[in-house]
Amino acid sequence: MNIRSHALRMELTKFSSNAGRLLIKSSRALLAVVLMAGFARADSLNFLSNPEPGRLVATFDFDGEAPSPVKIHSQYARITDGADSIDGSKALVARVVEDSSKWTVCFEVKPGLMKPYHYYRVSFDYKLLEPVAEKAHPYFYTKPRNLDGRQTAPTIDGPVHVVLRKVYEVVPASSDGGQFALGIRGRGAVAVDNIRIEELPKLDTSVPTVIDQDASWKNFAGVCTHMTRMSFYKTEKEVLALLDRMQALGVGWLRTDFAWRNLFPDSFDTHDAEFMRRIEFVVDETNRRGMRIVAILSAPPRWASTHPNARSTLQYPAKNMADYERYVRFMAEKFKGRIHVWEIGNEPNWYKFWLAPFSDYLDQLHAGSRVLRAVDTQNYILNGGLAATGFVGMWGANVSALSDLLEPRNAATYDALSVHAYPSHPDEWLYMVNNITALMREKGVDKRVWVTETGYPVANKVTEQGQADFMEALFLKLAAHPQIDAVFIYNARCKIPPENEFERGLGILNTDLTPRPSYDRLRQIFSKPVPAKKPELGVKKISKLP
Repeated sequence: MNIRSHALRMELTKFSSNAGRLLIKSSRALLAVVLMAGFARADSLNFLSNPEPGRLVATFDFDGEAPSPVKIHSQYARITDGADSIDGSKALVARVVEDSSKWTVCFEVKPGLMKPYHYYRVSFDYKLLEPVAEKAHPYFYTKPRNLDGRQTAPTIDGPVHVVLRKVYEVVPASSDGGQFALGIRGRGAVAVDNIRIEELPKLDTSVPTVIDQDASWKNFAGVCTHMTRMSFYKTEKEVLALLDRMQALGVGWLRTDFAWRNLFPDSFDTHDAEFMRRIEFVVDETNRRGMRIVAILSAPPRWASTHPNARSTLQYPAKNMADYERYVRFMAEKFKGRIHVWEIGNEPNWYKFWLAPFSDYLDQLHAGSRVLRAVDTQNYILNGGLAATGFVGMWGANVSALSDLLEPRNAATYDALSVHAYPSHPDEWLYMVNNITALMREKGVDKRVWVTETGYPVANKVTEQGQADFMEALFLKLAAHPQIDAVFIYNARCKIPPENEFERGLGILNTDLTPRPSYDRLRQIFSKPVPAKKPELGVKKISKLP
């Protein structure tokens, strides 16, 4: 049967001579169905109960002639109004039966629908026709692009044969506005319908020429270092070389982990003396150079874990909260006066770092916060930085984590909201933080934002010069955002051994600690005044609750 003979109604604003609508179907099941390839994924945090509508650009449904910009790959997709459809009317059904790890494009709209670097909301109905499951794929929220040159969008998951609706936001980062597509990662099947594309207000993201005479890059800029990991920095000489580089860079914050399992691997009766020497050395040498530590508290040892036989105890809480509190108290008392900023956990909304219920993490956050404040009222507490995956619904992520964390009772446990993302364009961060801020206001809380991980890898045709250009724009724009207090580069040093192209490309220093162009560029930026905060970059208003 010739799929092209099926009706696909397309009424479009500013894309064809017909006024009005276009409708696509989008989903991804991991095994994964992916909607939207070829543009930068804005890691949308917009979970407002009543977001303001944007300007309608297009809707897609599958009645009418298929216009020339639309291509349906008949090997993998068909239009049907049978049992597989969404509401009994015609819908696009995409199915890949091969058990492969590649991204298979099933339906696409050629570039031109969206304007480069503008801001859009995409919403659609979907119904999974087969259960979803994880396929081997190291990162779902990062950039390098996949081998076919496309980028993944949020994972679509949920129960089988239940009609659901997904909403997310994008910033097309390619010069032609990007390519809109529906595909499947590995094996899977999904029906999609009623896609709506709206253009949202575009920020003026130019960097202000006015400077803030009272601001300092040392208070704003930081770097993730992993200095306490013996496998990453094998000798104190390497640590000192890194610290000298960081001091010369001009940053004021260094983020590293103080893992419980490394300090007390067998019991509280004895600690690992070598690890203790390392963290003491790291803290004292950092402070001596006029920089400050952000300490990550995480990773119970096997003897204290709810899952002692798990591949990694990092992903589970302590079986006894009293033990966890004892670990936090030990660290807080040991480094009282030397460390003031503590991050409780890391990416607890993503399965790579947390497999237990999110409520277990919240219990840990409450307990850790109580101890830290009891030991020193000057301690400043961050939640475990939320992975961008959770903001958009990527595979294995808890999409409600942000909303739960901003509930007033939970928000009272931390002083600033810690978030992570690795966007394809610096402007994406500005929209993300505005969505965070809007949700805060809806919840009735007000927290400053710390970006405790972000970066841009030298990978997939991104050059070292391209990384430098990106990092310059990123820091200047984020410094001007009125809600952001701190930004941390991930990572100081290219990881060895390289885990994958993305991890290998993220460092601003090479593995031998020689500078990359991004290091030299940032050093120049941090030697100059900080841009003044630009109120126009922030949230102006939010919708009233219905």
